[in-house]
Amino acid sequence: MADTTAIQSEPQGALARLLYRPPFVGLLAFVIVFVVQALGHTVMIAMENLFGKEYIFQSAFALGLVGAVLLFIGMKSQNEVAATWLGFWAGTLLWTGWIEFAFVWSGDY
Repeated sequence: MADTTAIQSEPQGALARLLYRPPFVGLLAFVIVFVVQALGHTVMIAMENLFGKEYIFQSAFALGLVGAVLLFIGMKSQNEVAATWLGFWAGTLLWTGWIEFAFVWSGDY
């Protein structure tokens, strides 16, 4: 029986080898999500200023819809890296568009 285990390449360079190991990989992912979440709040403020209070919930729905479309495309993707990034941005847009603006809506009504 043939050995079917995948050969994983080692990252090149001392810094890459250090950051490739736990807990640094998880911490890097946490920092990326933390920074992107702050950008999501910036998008919320920009949407409020761009569309005004009258159309903020319609634009938030559209933002979440874009996230849902990205999620669907990512689920159908055969490329794991592309699917990961599509899922990341889909989750960010869905959270910002539908969840955070739902908090705004519930606070107003």
